[in-house]
Amino acid sequence: QRNAIFCNSSYFFAAAIMSSPQDETENSASSHNERDEGRRTSRRGSDFFRRMRNSFYRSNGQSGATPQILRGHGADFEGQAKVFRGDDSGDLYAIICCCVPCKRSKEEYKYILIKGTSCFVFSNENASSPKYAIPLERLHTERIKGSCDDGKRQTSSSTIVKLMKSLGDVEYEFEFKTSDAASIFCRAVSKEAKVAADESAKKSLGHVMDKAGRTKSFVYASKIAEAKKKDQPDRPISGTDVCDAYVTMAAPGGIGAL
Repeated sequence: QRNAIFCNSSYFFAAAIMSSPQDETENSASSHNERDEGRRTSRRGSDFFRRMRNSFYRSNGQSGATPQILRGHGADFEGQAKVFRGDDSGDLYAIICCCVPCKRSKEEYKYILIKGTSCFVFSNENASSPKYAIPLERLHTERIKGSCDDGKRQTSSSTIVKLMKSLGDVEYEFEFKTSDAASIFCRAVSKEAKVAADESAKKSLGHVMDKAGRTKSFVYASKIAEAKKKDQPDRPISGTDVCDAYVTMAAPGGIGAL
């Protein structure tokens, strides 16, 4: 019986030795093919974004950066919202003309996409390029729930989100159709604002940025954001700005004291 066991063991051992070179060759070939396919896929992705980048710059930023292209394998937020520069309720012109509700009701919904540390504002989901990009560094959100549906400010189902600086200055207001959309937007801003702050701190300390794991769409979106942030609309003069200017002029040594 011991001889039989020994013979069987020897048989399986010999069979394993005889089959292993072929198996290793097949595994090596399979691994090589997978690497080649990965390289081809990477090259195709690089070629695609190179063409889109050329299109973007040839058109002066008017094409080559659709929501689908910037989205890539996913975005932190996508949805529709009305967008207002600054604190719309404090817009001096709107207050004087008593047209804050009128201005809000006439404003069309924009398509919003957050990718990386920027918020892109498109005229619609089929736009060929964003109107502008908002850097999210040092910004946070504050929500205002809709209170009425009589046209005074917003509908009962809408939610206004203020995008603010640390000192409370309102940079933008977003009006969303639902509270759920506003919540997702706020979480995305909070997440990416923190990422932007961390990256800024590392750069100031001279650290080399770790680009591992960043997709080509992420890198491309970052370049588009850098080019489009200069296209942001000017912040309107608010009543607070006028009061601050008046206080400055009336202060001792100010213009009003001359």
